[in-house]
Amino acid sequence: PWALLQVCFSYGLSPELEQCCAEIARNAGAGLTDACLASLPFGALDALLKTGAWVIDSELEVSSILDRWLDAHSDDQVMLQGRSLQDFCREEVLPASGAWDVRWGLLPLPTLQDLARQGVVPDSLI
Repeated sequence: PWALLQVCFSYGLSPELEQCCAEIARNAGAGLTDACLASLPFGALDALLKTGAWVIDSELEVSSILDRWLDAHSDDQVMLQGRSLQDFCREEVLPASGAWDVRWGLLPLPTLQDLARQGVVPDSLI
């Protein structure tokens, strides 16, 4: 489903993208590889994190996907468009994160502090 996620996103197939995101979420992101994350555009990640179909034991499972994606793209100048990762997060990720199906308040404080420092969530959540 990860390759299909990218295809649906790239071709603007909205209903199929929603279905694909729901399928991945129902399986808690199983099968995710670092190579897949490295090629996943932010818009596809955004669509995935917005889905309400997550079947997880802990909010850390969802936030770990985001952490791994950020690590995979920390030097990706094409995606960052000449910005630092923190600037990208403040300009692109932070506005999007409010719509994600993540209950930020359930994350451990150190994780939340790391996300705030990176610019993923607002400082007011700490």
